[in-house]
Amino acid sequence: MQIEYKKNMKHSYMVVVEQGVSDSPDARLAEKVFAGFLVDDLIPVKQLPYDGDTTFWYNITGKVSMREYINTRKADGVFMDNFLAALRILHENLLRFYLNEDHIILDDETVFLDDSGGTVFFCYDHMHSESFVVQLVRLMEKLLTVIDHQDKAAVGIGYGLYERCIKGNADIFREITNLRRDVVITDHESMENADEQHTVEAAEIEELESKTLSLDEIDAKLNETMKANTPMRRKMKDFAVGFATVFNTLSDKLEYHKWDT
Repeated sequence: MQIEYKKNMKHSYMVVVEQGVSDSPDARLAEKVFAGFLVDDLIPVKQLPYDGDTTFWYNITGKVSMREYINTRKADGVFMDNFLAALRILHENLLRFYLNEDHIILDDETVFLDDSGGTVFFCYDHMHSESFVVQLVRLMEKLLTVIDHQDKAAVGIGYGLYERCIKGNADIFREITNLRRDVVITDHESMENADEQHTVEAAEIEELESKTLSLDEIDAKLNETMKANTPMRRKMKDFAVGFATVFNTLSDKLEYHKWDT
């Protein structure tokens, strides 16, 4: 397989050159599918003979290869989740049109994205035949070198997908569906736990604030109970002033914490 790039006034193409020609059932089916349908997430392609070989012209206008995309930014959680979702949709479309997953060219040069990185596109070549899982392992090995390791979702998806691939599971697409579900559930639980912790902290702050007496309140209580003992009253008032100062300082800190969260 050889890859070239062509461009005219309106369009850009990636041209894949395959040796020889093919008249297999897979080839005839693919020609009919791409001649009559626009398949979501598969790049439109035209098949043309050239000097005894076969060329596949993929219209990549307005798209950027995954290789170019990750050269300028890290693969974060949003990127990895979009890729995982795209793999699931790809599987559904392959089943829908009876296409073979091993004819997908799964490489960072032949997987494309739109400018935002939100939509992923794949190339189908019925003359290319290699295990989808083997190709996905190679692609994931590349992605793991550029993954954003500070992004929990990116790490969970990236390494989770890679581990499922190298296990040699026959039903990799079921594993992909399960992984995406597990990541979503984990994120949701994390958010719920954070909300619960925030509620507990807020309740604790409110309880402490309700127990905090002002300096005037402390002084009034001491005046009522210790009128008969002036020296003791003076000492206790001094103690109360210090105690109230510390307690109110704590209250201020709690107030700052409450607004900071």
